[in-house]
Amino acid sequence: MKKVTALLALLLALTMTVPASAVWIADMPEEHWSYPYVESLVELGIMDTDSQGNFEPDVPTTRAEFIYSLWLAFGGPYAEIENSFHDVHPDSIYIEAVEWALDSGITAGIGNNNFGPDQTLPREQAFTFLYRAMDYIGCAPTYGTGSESYKQITEFHDYEQISAWARDSIQLMMNVGMVTGSDDGNLWPKQDLNNAATATILYRALEYMGMLEIGRGDYFPDYEPEVNAEDFYGVWEYVNTDVWLYIHGDGTYEFYNTEGLADAGTYYMDGETLRLSSGISFVQDPAGEAGWIMDNNDEYLFTSELPSVG
Repeated sequence: MKKVTALLALLLALTMTVPASAVWIADMPEEHWSYPYVESLVELGIMDTDSQGNFEPDVPTTRAEFIYSLWLAFGGPYAEIENSFHDVHPDSIYIEAVEWALDSGITAGIGNNNFGPDQTLPREQAFTFLYRAMDYIGCAPTYGTGSESYKQITEFHDYEQISAWARDSIQLMMNVGMVTGSDDGNLWPKQDLNNAATATILYRALEYMGMLEIGRGDYFPDYEPEVNAEDFYGVWEYVNTDVWLYIHGDGTYEFYNTEGLADAGTYYMDGETLRLSSGISFVQDPAGEAGWIMDNNDEYLFTSELPSVG
């Protein structure tokens, strides 16, 4: 996926106002400093409340939650599911968001092929993730004439606590008002980012890029895989073997032999490959012949019907 052009980025850098909304946040008074941002992001479906309507503004945001909200904020762009991290389950709601963040250079995980989905996120790391996402689509703020007039991060009491790799990102986002620090002159870089702050910086980023008005999905080209799960639905029979595979539309599968049900489980799509929980995978016939699929052992199956048993 290529970055948007500088011209498009310029056209999209619009100033927005917080829209009115009828969203109800049970545990936040309207006077809360982050309420307008939280309300807007909940209304947009980027963040959510629990079944009781609580947003829990002071609860730390996890790495998975932040990346998932960031992905939604950017329009939920397509990413191939490659199971890059050991600790991200293929059926998790945020797996595509994590793969997108990896592919886009937003995060490389925490090492040893782990992402740390349930770990909390220090503020400086969250700011850096957001800046990298904006930079990936060509809409990140840059240094320019007059930037020296903005408040410098060196003016904050806890400046020396900011990791060297995060300083430029934080300074550039400060220059455009996305990051402001606290009233007592601290940035709290090592402190966990909470849900209220997550909503605030995501909203400000969308506002800066004009994506609240233009439409978040417009930054990414439409992509629909040529092969979808629906192409595998139904019964398939192995050539010269009395084994049948039944792919259901609810994410489950069953293997049958002449004696009846032999195995069952779940499946998911990895790009254009259908992968079973048992480890077997299938693709449409490489030769393009309709009504045929092939497994990862190069064995062919054709469309069929379940056998009559007993």
